[in-house]
Amino acid sequence: MRNITIVGGDHYVAGSGVRLVAVPPAQVASIYEGQSNIPPAMSLYAPGKHSPTAPELIAALRERWEQWARTADVVVVIGARYVPEDLHIWNGIHQGHGSVWYVGDDASATACAERIGEKRFTHLDHYFKPAIRKLAARLKILA
Repeated sequence: MRNITIVGGDHYVAGSGVRLVAVPPAQVASIYEGQSNIPPAMSLYAPGKHSPTAPELIAALRERWEQWARTADVVVVIGARYVPEDLHIWNGIHQGHGSVWYVGDDASATACAERIGEKRFTHLDHYFKPAIRKLAARLKILA
């Protein structure tokens, strides 16, 4: 499928000249001429990267994520490097009021804490396994 947006199961389809064509797996690479490979799923969400599928849906998901992050009381970030230029990820967190609980490397934790403020930021751990108990304890308090 090219140039198509499908949302939910309620018959929403968008795109110009939408035409569904079954392509044998051996021919898929030719669809992405000029690229070194088939783009990973993350490219569907990262601005500036080629997104061959559902651009309207992706834009709506980015907007929804930003709103959620901006209005959340707590945002838990696990394993995402802090790259401030990745506004599609961090903008809502930057603008929000909620606490940020972070699992990841020291450099990203330091940069993120400096940007959003030490008061809102907690670095739980470098890795998920040791952070899970701390995270679970914090989540129990919220419940």
